[in-house]
Amino acid sequence: MDRARTALEWTTAVSGDDSWQQPHLLLGLSAIADRGGRALLNASDVISVLTDRFLSTPARPTFGNGSLSVCSLASLRLIPHRVICLVGLDDGAFPHPPSRDGDDLLLRDPHPTDPHPSATDRQILLDAIMSASQTLVLIYQGRSQTTNEVVVPPAPVLDLIEAIDGTATAPSGEPLSSWLTTQHPLQPFDPRYFRGNPTSFDTAALHGAGALTGPRRDRPDPRAPLAEPEPDREVSLGDLSAFFTHPAKYYLRKRTGLSLFTAQAASAEIPIEPDTLERWKIGERMLDLARSGHDASLVTRAEWLRGAVPPGQLGVRLLEELKSEVGEVTRWLPDAARGSSEVDDISIDLDGVRLSGRLHAFDGQLVSTEYSNLQPKHRLAAWIRVLALAAATDRPSTALVLTKRARTRLRSGSPMQARAILRGLLAIYAAGLRSPLPMPVRVAERFASLRASRQDPLEFDGRKLNQQWHFDKDRAWSWFYDDHLHLLSVGRSATDPVAFPEETTLLGALARTVWDDLTQNEERL
Repeated sequence: MDRARTALEWTTAVSGDDSWQQPHLLLGLSAIADRGGRALLNASDVISVLTDRFLSTPARPTFGNGSLSVCSLASLRLIPHRVICLVGLDDGAFPHPPSRDGDDLLLRDPHPTDPHPSATDRQILLDAIMSASQTLVLIYQGRSQTTNEVVVPPAPVLDLIEAIDGTATAPSGEPLSSWLTTQHPLQPFDPRYFRGNPTSFDTAALHGAGALTGPRRDRPDPRAPLAEPEPDREVSLGDLSAFFTHPAKYYLRKRTGLSLFTAQAASAEIPIEPDTLERWKIGERMLDLARSGHDASLVTRAEWLRGAVPPGQLGVRLLEELKSEVGEVTRWLPDAARGSSEVDDISIDLDGVRLSGRLHAFDGQLVSTEYSNLQPKHRLAAWIRVLALAAATDRPSTALVLTKRARTRLRSGSPMQARAILRGLLAIYAAGLRSPLPMPVRVAERFASLRASRQDPLEFDGRKLNQQWHFDKDRAWSWFYDDHLHLLSVGRSATDPVAFPEETTLLGALARTVWDDLTQNEERL
């Protein structure tokens, strides 16, 4: 306690009306020291002692000055007031349940005269009711916040209601409690708060009530351009890759702060047959560990201990399959990629926009591994990274993408070409912050590949594009575009940062601007 007093004197300072706080605290510490012995206490015991001393005692009284006083029920008892308002009398929170402290010897052999928190709260509530000289207000939860079902009042309040109904009746003959009880609306913007004599002073809620009762307006077109954003003077590689991987999702998050991600609740059931997503998660973890140089037996043991695989032979069979697929990816790793990587922190100035990020290269080559089939998003992300590495190091670079069933190598070309392509991608990135561009990654890749093979992507109303749209379509894309025909209906404008004047649709021009250079510098292995 001496150390505590010294620390308080060094670290606290009070003045004016609060000068009573420091002596009050020191007196409390002295009282604890006087009643204690020389027992050794751990941190939880110290917290319990201090809580019992300071939080469980009535606050310093500030009554009688005519102002609003906020205090606990224990501090309020037996002091008359003109108006008493009791807040938070919710079932489950009041009365307080009895504690289950293992150090409380009274709980081992209870007697009728022992202190009981619930009985004490009932008595304190009664004292507070009797202290109200003019007005008494009791506030408790009457309906569920989620289902709007009626919630039974706490037992002490229910006893008070029964006593009121047994004493008198309302002028209309109904129970007096129903005449005295007010059911408040659940939402603060409910118009009932602002009709007649308003009972709310919340200006934001007033605007909400006005919008709720005012004339209805048509839903604005979600594809309409937003206000011109502040130009990005610095773009990270992660942001650029995220944009081209999913322009609609990036637009929602960047410009409106919306995320349509829905977290799945963890299942309490034992996994028997993991779904595709769970299988991918396990395989991705195993691939990361295997690429880091861990032995295959240790990798499988780690998954066993994690508890994400089915029990018994089901888990053995699953892990054997995953180990085989992971081995199929890692056996194509170059020898250099099995060691430590060279970390390159890049910063490239491209016409006033700084592109920055961190790349991990192996002897000047970028290597990425994916536990999945080779997807357009993997190729596009690797293409952006290899362009950035070439532009930053001023020498041609390559990127190797390894998946379960396919491998590809991307070459950056000359550093001058890499910078020119990056400028074009940054221009599309800036345009994609003004409005959602019709550029789903699979649809755009298929459009460009069909053009490269001299086929017509628009044949039969873009039937081949529709196949890819079903893979790309999610909640974010559905927010802006109904189907692949809707994507193709967006025409070009003179301000679009794309070439290829023979393409009449914005989708076609974007697809070829992004993918033509990539496919020309790609080598399938």
